[in-house]
Amino acid sequence: MGRQAGIADGGREGGASRQQGLARVLAAIGTVNREFTARGSYPFQDRALGRSQLDLLFVLSQAGGTGTGSGTGTGTGLGVGGLAAALGVTSGAVTQLVDALRSEGLVTSEVNPADRRGRIIRLTADAAVEVDAFQREYAVALAPRFDALTSAEVVELERLLNKVQAAPDPAPASTARGAGPRVKKK
Repeated sequence: MGRQAGIADGGREGGASRQQGLARVLAAIGTVNREFTARGSYPFQDRALGRSQLDLLFVLSQAGGTGTGSGTGTGTGLGVGGLAAALGVTSGAVTQLVDALRSEGLVTSEVNPADRRGRIIRLTADAAVEVDAFQREYAVALAPRFDALTSAEVVELERLLNKVQAAPDPAPASTARGAGPRVKKK
């Protein structure tokens, strides 16, 4: 029973067995994601958007009621700092992303009424509709992969993935997503 029981009972023991299990979980997630992306279906195909721009749009779609299928794009939005934290980049990087997306008509940037020094970023109505449609298509396309799970297991999987997502990022600042390598200036 020993080691396996400890892991099954919520133990956080280290070791090769745990690392191998985590590697299998990550490989399975990667496989499911690659299956969908191989279909060639992406939102905003008529625009040349980078991965970071798409990530920002998806973060906004999950924030404060935007991207709920209503097509309004009028949710509470997020501030630049909140977007930076969610994306793992600097506020300056978010400002550059927002400027490019605003020029494409995909986001709005408005003064934050609670703090006039800040900005609130929201999806436009058209962007919200397109992101919602993509997310629905993604869920429908991948649903058969999850037919082997009961409804209770899907709820548990969601709970566990949310727990992983909420955990602090263990990467040091110099290697965090979007930070890139530090280059010494001469």
